[in-house]
Amino acid sequence: MEDTVLEESLPNEAVLEVFKHLDAKSLASSTRVCQRWNQIATAEVLWKKLCYRTDRIVGKNTEWWCLEFTASRSWRECYYWITKEDRKEFKDTQELCDAASHNESEPLRRQYIYCRGLDTFTDDPSILQQYGDFLVDRPDANASWNIAQNYYTKALAIAEKDAMKHRRTLLFTLYRYALFLANNRFDYNEADRLFRQLLRKLPGSPWVFERYAEFLTEYRHKYALAEKMYRMILNMQPTGSSLISYALFLWQVRRNYALAGKCFRVACELDPNKVYVYINYLGRQVKDEKLGYDILLQSKLYKQVQVSAEDEQKVFSLALAFHQIHCVDEAELYYKKHLQVVEKVNICTLSNLAELVMHSRLNFEESERLYRQGLALAGGYNDTIEVALGSLMLAQNKIEEGLAYLYKLVESSHIKTSRNAFTESWMILYIHCKPEQKREALTMVKKCLITNLVRPKLIIMFDANLAWAKQHNVPELAWIKKLVEVYNCELEVEVLNDWKDWTSITVDPPNIDETDDDLNSILQTVEAEEEREATQQNEDEEQTNQMPVQPTQMDTQ
Repeated sequence: MEDTVLEESLPNEAVLEVFKHLDAKSLASSTRVCQRWNQIATAEVLWKKLCYRTDRIVGKNTEWWCLEFTASRSWRECYYWITKEDRKEFKDTQELCDAASHNESEPLRRQYIYCRGLDTFTDDPSILQQYGDFLVDRPDANASWNIAQNYYTKALAIAEKDAMKHRRTLLFTLYRYALFLANNRFDYNEADRLFRQLLRKLPGSPWVFERYAEFLTEYRHKYALAEKMYRMILNMQPTGSSLISYALFLWQVRRNYALAGKCFRVACELDPNKVYVYINYLGRQVKDEKLGYDILLQSKLYKQVQVSAEDEQKVFSLALAFHQIHCVDEAELYYKKHLQVVEKVNICTLSNLAELVMHSRLNFEESERLYRQGLALAGGYNDTIEVALGSLMLAQNKIEEGLAYLYKLVESSHIKTSRNAFTESWMILYIHCKPEQKREALTMVKKCLITNLVRPKLIIMFDANLAWAKQHNVPELAWIKKLVEVYNCELEVEVLNDWKDWTSITVDPPNIDETDDDLNSILQTVEAEEEREATQQNEDEEQTNQMPVQPTQMDTQ
């Protein structure tokens, strides 16, 4: 009785001071004593103090993360949300980055792990680079891109100071930063400079030549130089990946179908997993799905999966190959097998299976469920799935909802930088929008196809929308089909030139630079810069060796 009176006589401030020394378990127990204690034990200041005391906040980055988290939630929730596994002591940056990648389906947790890395491994370039990659894909791109750029530049500066120690990180950061500048900043000159710097550091690497050729094709439209790069790879030791890249270039840019087919065949011998790209080519360009099916059944990939279906990459590639030639039963079978063999549910598999279910089974409900599951795993944003959801709404006759969703989508930063998703959104909008909106949609499509020279994806989502257009007697359906075929590189843009609505729209001329760049001069410049760097390093070493050694205090004594 006396204890109760004593407890009630203590002011709240005194009880709060006592509670500051309790652990989480004791605080949780205190909430069940009485209403007064419940109010005090759930005070934000107590749980904030606990987050500091229990190693949840280890520096300015984790502190910033917790402040962001608690801006919309409580410190108590923050305490319990950060698990023991999140706070483990990582022996090195590789282990930490692996843990972050393992939490790909939980972007918030992944970000917390990166923040721990930034606080624990201060100024480690690999953490800076990977966190920059993470920020680039955020939906609030305008804010996060500036931060990502700072991390990239800081990673490069640190890695270049000790290039031997951080060689791998330096090379990969150069590549990722170059892609960021091209994709997100549209700074092609600076991106080109970084690619040439990468070429200088790895002058005989087929991987660098392949990446640079893709950049020259996709962004600079320097096709002559890109082809020289590809031919340089052929003189080295081409990989399956580089041959596939060259084959796509020959198919989509040069229209050299005979050589493209040969490159596809050789690539599949070197890398059986790439057979789905060849099958896609046979189905779309050659228009011979039976030939594609026969080749697929005789492929190394098919035989390997029949022996063992445990390799998740092989199972996914086989499912995708069957999907390309509309073998619905086989594709569905292997997509579902892939979901069984992967450790974590694969977003691409969910997306592809949803597309298959929508177009071939006309099961819109199941398709939406799969898309929503994939979008949730992606943290709420994925350009392919987001466009597909808008397409699905429209195909289901949810016109107002679907149009509002897609119009909002084409204004978002991450869709604008995904040129395929952006083009696809406007093509779907053109099919479904009101008559007074069609000119704007068609103008955007023409700009993407002509000025931006958008390259195709391997799988498209127009089938259900074209079926909808036919069902609702949408005028000019033939032209809509031709737009889709142009987007897939089955037809050239010129076939649209007799369409009056198309020719009446003016867009900026394409920025194509077909100047015959001298590859030898580029390589000579690379070698010259390499020699200059080596000479400078030797001079610095000689100068250091000639400097008088200052005696230390110990020497003097």
